[in-house]
Amino acid sequence: MTAAVIRSGRLSDAPRLRAIAAAAFGPFTAQIGRAPAPMSMDFEAAIAAGHALVAHGESEGALFGYAICYRDSDRPSALHINSVAVDPAAQGGGIGRGLIAACEEMAHAGGFRLVTLYTNEAMTGALALYPRLGYREIHRGLELGFRRVYFEKTLRAEEGA
Repeated sequence: MTAAVIRSGRLSDAPRLRAIAAAAFGPFTAQIGRAPAPMSMDFEAAIAAGHALVAHGESEGALFGYAICYRDSDRPSALHINSVAVDPAAQGGGIGRGLIAACEEMAHAGGFRLVTLYTNEAMTGALALYPRLGYREIHRGLELGFRRVYFEKTLRAEEGA
């Protein structure tokens, strides 16, 4: 696969983002006991608010993945990554890492000191990935019926520059 290009989401991307979420998170439904939270996201609202980044190939219509990130309402000095998903057919090629890096660049450009995120404890791949990307686990808890693991990463002044 060719390298992915990352751009801001467009309203016309919403159906594809919904399909990516279903493909990426759907397999966890049985283990979690219900559909993972990203599967019920209002992608149109996230895109309209400027919170969506998408990864595509040479054709902008061929979307491989997305990230939703925005100011953390509980921690004004942090950018929160709400969701990152890559189509299973495109996983393993660094697209997810690229989307996370793009969110971190946005955080740096926006003057944020931290990037926060969480994942479901059933998503063991993500639990292994985030520490490799410099995130540290800060909390585990039950929220809205989901067993979540919370992470944060402190940005250094030179990151994103």
